Amino acid sequence: MMKFMLANIQHPSHSARLWYPSPMTKLEKIEKDIANLNHDELSKFTAWFTAHHDALWDQQIAADASSGRLDRLISDGKKEIKSGATRPL
Repeated sequence: MMKFMLANIQHPSHSARLWYPSPMTKLEKIEKDIANLNHDELSKFTAWFTAHHDALWDQQIAADASSGRLDRLISDGKKEIKSGATRPL
């Protein structure tokens, strides 16, 4: 779907309002490129993107753990284990 932008054009003799196609955003280009992948390419992309997303998640968890953001959750979990409020997996 093509998007259009409205522009006010000023000229010494006249002015006009024109609609013109807006440039594709980076994300729209990526989406279009992904939509045009064949089955094999899409499978490879999906595997790469899943691994990439997982690595970013791991980095965020590690950063949260080292910054102390998870300390309260860890403490609460240890208290629940000690009180017997948990069950084996």
